[in-house]
Amino acid sequence: MKNAIIIVLISILASACSSSRYYLSDNGRNKKYLAEFIRGNIKCGQLIDKPTIIVDREIYRFDFELKGKNLNISKDEIASIKLVPAENGKISSAIEILTKKYKDLQNKKLYPDEIVVFADSIEISKSQMQTMNPNDVAAIEIIKSDSALRKIGFQEYGGVIYISTRNYVIEQYRMNFSKISTDYMDFIKNIPIENELNLVSYYQNGKKIDNKNPEYDILLISKSGIKRIEVIKDELELKKYKEQSKTGIINVVTK
Repeated sequence: MKNAIIIVLISILASACSSSRYYLSDNGRNKKYLAEFIRGNIKCGQLIDKPTIIVDREIYRFDFELKGKNLNISKDEIASIKLVPAENGKISSAIEILTKKYKDLQNKKLYPDEIVVFADSIEISKSQMQTMNPNDVAAIEIIKSDSALRKIGFQEYGGVIYISTRNYVIEQYRMNFSKISTDYMDFIKNIPIENELNLVSYYQNGKKIDNKNPEYDILLISKSGIKRIEVIKDELELKKYKEQSKTGIINVVTK
């Protein structure tokens, strides 16, 4: 009986020592806020014993970073606390905490007057942008909303401009179409990119793509929606389309 009491006391003491690693920097009841959150989720079968704590993306493991010291945050500093979802229906092994300070920094624009400019996926300066020939530009996308900037990781800035040149867009859809049709790949490799739309006309389901910037509309054709790509080079066929001056016609047949 005496041995059993000793074992129970040791077990209680060990449990108390374990939970103390999850104490916050508060005094009083708030000190045990995280430990109680952990205990409740373990009891519900949603969390393993001795979970890892992630504070503002920084990892604190029970037997390493938390050994001999507590987390240096108070309950009032915590903006959110949640279990990190586990894969394949397993119970969670970690808790994620985000502090109010961290969230404020995430939402704060450190450079509200600065616009980041990309040309063909490469960052350029504003002076470089100003030297670009407008006739070489196929499309310009301007992103300014907070939610959109946060989505692409530029929430600290006032906005982002994406510029796509004609040659870059042509290279992109050439790669896409060449993966679908070897006939297209064999035909287009002999056509200079800078002169492509003077030598080749593009159609979608028999209708010519002939607006002011056809390159971008061609690029926007979804690869998954393409049934086949027809390469038309026969003189009689070109005459039917009234495209005798062209080297060929590309007709993209979609679903």
